Amino acid sequence: MDNNIWEDSDNVISDKALRVFSNFGTSGYLTNNTHYRFGLNGGVRLYSAHSQENRLISTFTSNISRKLPYNIVLGINGLLFYDKYKEGIRDNNSYLGEGFVNIPKGITDICDIDVYYQYFRTEYEKYNSFDFSESRYLLSFRRNINSRTILSIFTRLGTRNYKRKAFQKKENDSIDYKNEVQHDLSGEIGLNLQYFRKFLIQALLLHRNNNSNSYGFSFTEKKFSIIFGRKIFNDYMLKLYFDIESKRYKDHGEFFIVIDINEDKEQDNRGIIEISKDISENIAFEIRLEWCKNESRIRKLYYTKFLLSSGLLYKF
Repeated sequence: MDNNIWEDSDNVISDKALRVFSNFGTSGYLTNNTHYRFGLNGGVRLYSAHSQENRLISTFTSNISRKLPYNIVLGINGLLFYDKYKEGIRDNNSYLGEGFVNIPKGITDICDIDVYYQYFRTEYEKYNSFDFSESRYLLSFRRNINSRTILSIFTRLGTRNYKRKAFQKKENDSIDYKNEVQHDLSGEIGLNLQYFRKFLIQALLLHRNNNSNSYGFSFTEKKFSIIFGRKIFNDYMLKLYFDIESKRYKDHGEFFIVIDINEDKEQDNRGIIEISKDISENIAFEIRLEWCKNESRIRKLYYTKFLLSSGLLYKF
C-alpha cells in the first residue's frame, strides 16, 4: 500500500501496488590476482488504479579488481541504471564509472586508505533541463578499533554540470536566466561507525555544502543515519533504518523553483522497520513498513509518504 503515489505535498492519493523484483549475480577470478563480479537486478511496480505510475527499473553493476604487491588493490566499478514510467515524462538513464585504489593498514601502520574517482551522468529522455554530469573525488581512512568495531572518516569533493542555464535574481526580485549553464561545487565530510557482534549497528554523520552559480541551489546539509539488525525470537530477522536530515538553503527567497523532475531522487528523512524469516532453504517471508518525508520537485516543499508491504523472497 502506497499512501502518496504522486509524492505530492497537497494532492495526496493512495493506491495498492504490486512489486516484482529479481537479483542475479556472478563472481569469480580471471587470474589468481584478478577478481570480477557482475550483477543484474530490476523489476516492475504496478499500481491498481493509477497505471500511469507503473514503473520499470533495471540496474547492471560490474567490478574488476586486481591485488598488487603489498596487498594493494586496484579496481574499476561500473553501473548502468534504467528507469522507465508508463507516462514517459520521467524516463531517465544513469551511468557511473569508478576507479579506486585500496591501501591496507600494513603499509601505513595506522589505517586502511581508500581513494576513489567517480564519473556520474544522468539523462532524461524527454527533457534535457535536468540532465547533468558529475565528477567526484573521495578519500577515506578506515581503522579496526577492535575485532568488532570499524571506524572510518571520509571526505568527498564533486563538481556537477547541468545542461540548463543558471538562474539569477534581478533587482525587482524576479527570477531570470543567466548567459551560462549551471555549475555546482559540493564538498562533504563524514564519520561512519560500524559495530557487529550478536547484532549489527552502523551509524553515519555527514555534513555537506553545495555552492552553485544558479540562484536557489546553494545549501548546507547535515544528515544522521543509523542501521540496526539482529535476530529475534524464533529466528525472525529485525532490521531498522533511520535517516534524519536538516537542509538549509543559503538564500532566503520563497520562489517556486523546480529542482528535479523525479521526486523520489531526493531521499531526506526516512524510517524503515523490516521483519523477515526464512520459511525454507530458498524462501523467505518479509513485511516492511516505511515512512519518509522528502523534498518534492519544488524546492522547500516536502511531502510525506507511508509504504506498507509484504511479500516472499525466493533465493536461487
